[in-house]
Amino acid sequence: MAEYKTAPHSFVKNGVYYFSRRVPKDLQHHYTSQKISYSLRTRSAAVASSRAIQAAQKLDEYWYHLRVKDSDLPGKHMLRMAQNANSAPGANVLAIPSTETLKLSAAVAVYLRLKGQGRPVTFHRAAERSCGYVIDVCGDREITAYTKADANAFRDDLIKRGLAGSSITRVFGTVRSVINFAASEIGIDLTNPFGRVYYDRKAGVEDRVPLPLDAIRTVQAECRKFDDDLRWLVALVSDTGMRLAEAAGLLKGDLKLDDPTRYKSTNWSSYNTALKQRGSLSIWFDPEMVWTPPPTGKCGRQCQFSDAAIQTCVLFGMLLRQTTGFVQSLLQLVGLRSAVPDFSTLCRRQKTLNVSLPISGRYRPAQPLD
Repeated sequence: MAEYKTAPHSFVKNGVYYFSRRVPKDLQHHYTSQKISYSLRTRSAAVASSRAIQAAQKLDEYWYHLRVKDSDLPGKHMLRMAQNANSAPGANVLAIPSTETLKLSAAVAVYLRLKGQGRPVTFHRAAERSCGYVIDVCGDREITAYTKADANAFRDDLIKRGLAGSSITRVFGTVRSVINFAASEIGIDLTNPFGRVYYDRKAGVEDRVPLPLDAIRTVQAECRKFDDDLRWLVALVSDTGMRLAEAAGLLKGDLKLDDPTRYKSTNWSSYNTALKQRGSLSIWFDPEMVWTPPPTGKCGRQCQFSDAAIQTCVLFGMLLRQTTGFVQSLLQLVGLRSAVPDFSTLCRRQKTLNVSLPISGRYRPAQPLD
C-alpha cells in the first residue's frame, strides 16, 4: 500500500519513492492521463526530495511554454513566414525557428504520450526502464548533449550488470527510438550516439532446446495425478503450445469441441512406418491346420477338404473361380502342396458351414484384411 512521506510531490511504495503530480485542468488535453506518476529509483528521502523538486521545476517550465503556445497572440495573423533561400521567388514556406530541446526524461514522456496510446503496460515499462539506465549512468541531459563516449559508458555498464547480448540490443533499440522520435517532434537533426555501438550480440545467448517428448509426457502424467487447476493449465500449455497468458485467460465457453480435432504429427518416422505398413499384405497359414479331414467311419465318399479349409477360402470374399486361383497361388508361395477345392466344391460346402459369413455385393471390392 502506498505511503506518503515528507518529500514534495512524492510518495513511497514498497520502500521506493515515486514522483506524483496532477496535470492542470487547462493542459489536460495535452496528456492521456490526469496524473503524472513514475518511479524516482531511490529509497533515500533526500535524493527523492531533490529529484522531485527538479521534476516539478521542469514541469512548471514546460507547462509555461504550453500555455504560451495555446494563448491567442495579438496580431498573429499579420506575421510573415520566413522565406527559404532555396525556394522560388515570392514563395513563402513555414519555418518556425526553435532552439528548444528536450532532456531525456522529457523525451520519454513525449514518446509514451504519443506512441504509447493503446500499447500494453510492458511497452511503457520498457521505455522507462531503458532510458532510466541511461540517466543513472550518464545523467539526465538534453538529447543533443549525449556523446559517443556516453554511449560506450552505457554499454559497459549494461555488460557489468550481466545483461545478455540480446537484452542489450533491446535496451539500445528502445533508447534510439526515444531519442529519434523526440528529435523528430521538436524538429532537429542529430546523429544518434547510441547507434552503431559495438558489443558482442551473442554473449550470454543460448539456443533454446525443445523439451524431449518423453519429458512432456511425464509432466502431463503428473498433472493428471494432482488433477487441479494449476496442473491442468500446465497440461494445456504443454499439449497445445499456447502462451501462458492465453491459456490462463481461457473461459469454459471458449472451448468448442464441435469442430473436427486436428492432430499434428511429431513422430514422423513412426508415422511413415505406419503408413507403409498399411499397404503390407501378410497371410499366415498354420501348418498344423487340418486341410484334409480324417475318415469319419461312415459309408459313402469321404470329404476331401475340411471345414477349416473351405472357410479359409471363402473368407477372401472373391468370386469362386478367382478364389481357387488365389488360394492356389498362396499355397505355392508358402511352399505347401495341398490340393485346392474347385469352385463347385466351394459353392456346395459353404452352405453347410457352421459359421455365419457376411454376404457382400457382387461388385463391391473385397476387403480381406483390416
